[in-house]
Formats: sequence, structure tokens, C-alpha cells
Amino acid sequence: MEGMPRVPMLLPEPKIPANQYDDEFRLKIKEYILLHFQDDPSKYDNAITELISLKQVKTACLLKRYYAQLLMMKNRFPMEEGDPIKVLFCWYDRAMDIAHSATYDDVGFELACVMYNIGAVHASIAVNEGRENEDSIKNAFMHYQYAAWPLQHLRDKMNASKYASVDFDKELLTFFVNVLLGQAQECLLEKSLIDHRSNLVVAKLAIHLRDRYQECYQHLENSNLQCPSTKKRKPNSNVR
Repeated sequence: MEGMPRVPMLLPEPKIPANQYDDEFRLKIKEYILLHFQDDPSKYDNAITELISLKQVKTACLLKRYYAQLLMMKNRFPMEEGDPIKVLFCWYDRAMDIAHSATYDDVGFELACVMYNIGAVHASIAVNEGRENEDSIKNAFMHYQYAAWPLQHLRDKMNASKYASVDFDKELLTFFVNVLLGQAQECLLEKSLIDHRSNLVVAKLAIHLRDRYQECYQHLENSNLQCPSTKKRKPNSNVR
């Protein structure tokens, strides 16, 4: 595989939070626990502190933990737009190299941003794989697929496009989903070469990969998107 030419793999850049939880958030949660659940709010100090600290995490496992805790909070506390415990969530867009942030007092927006970052971190792990041996190729293949699913879920299930965030544009999410799945297909092609599969098998995989990348190009050409900003290498701070 050392002599095989490669082009840099693409990945969406993770979103960056523009604000943090303030003391008012903690007070609102504790007050709601006291008034509506008739329970001692101090028993939940550690849980609230953990939730607040998770907003800063950059690893896939902790991002998923943060997402799960947010979902649990959404099911137990009124934290959507206009609700008593509404909190301002603000995140910077990264897709188009535009200095733009979006702010909503809706926990659904926070959930969407975290879901986006889960996909971005999995893509970063895949891109950082050297793909010089079978295990590395398999790992890259899996993480490209893991990266595509959150973006597809954002587009199809979470209705993220209702938020005024460039990163959540349906056309852009579709572009990244197709690119990430294409790069997973490219890993299959590389593995077929390592495994010395027949020329016919390699040719079929190569043709399928060409067609998928052509679809990505056509989608970009036919949409209103400018060329999205992407990273070609993952910062070392994003670890598994």
C-alpha cells in the first residue's frame, strides 16, 4: 500500500460552543426539583456539575454521555423554547469559514450541536488512521460509517435545518454524509488491494467508488452550496 497514491480525506470541522452554563442554570434546575419533585436539590449537585463540565468535552465517548444526559434532562425538565427552565445555547458555525454564531433558548439546539460533533469526532478518528495495515483500514472504515450516521440523523430525524445554522443546512449535511460513506468505500478498495483480490473485484469496487464521488460532485454543483470548509487532518486533542 505504500506506493499507492492517496488524496487527503475530508471531514467536517467540529462546532465550538460560544457560551457556557451559568450559575442561573444551576439555580433554575434546583428550584424546579424542589417545587415540582418535592426532593432535596442538594442531592443532585454532583449530577448538575457533571452535566455542566461535559459541555467542554471533545471525545466521542464523553460527547455521547453528554448527549444522553441532555436527552434525560429534556424528558424531565421543561427546557425548550419558552419553557420555565429555558437556557441560552450558542454555537459557532464552522462549515463555510464564516464568523457566525447561532443562539437558541432550546435544549433541542444543544442536542443537535452535540450530535453534529459526535459525527465530526468519529470522522477525525478515521482520518487520523494511517491505513497502512488491515486493522487500521478496518478502523477507518468503521469510523467513517460512525461519522455519517449522526449527520444523517440530524438531517432526517432531528429536523436540525429549522435552526439558523449553516452547519445544519440539509444540502450540506447530505454532502458530508455522501463524502464520508464514499471514504468508507475507499477503505474497502484499499483492503481489496491488500488482500490481493481479483482484478475484477478491485475494478468493480473502484467503479462504485468513482460513481459515489461523482454523485458528491454533482450534488455540490447542483445545490446552492459554496465549497464547504473541511479539515484534512484531525487535531490531536480529539481522542477516542
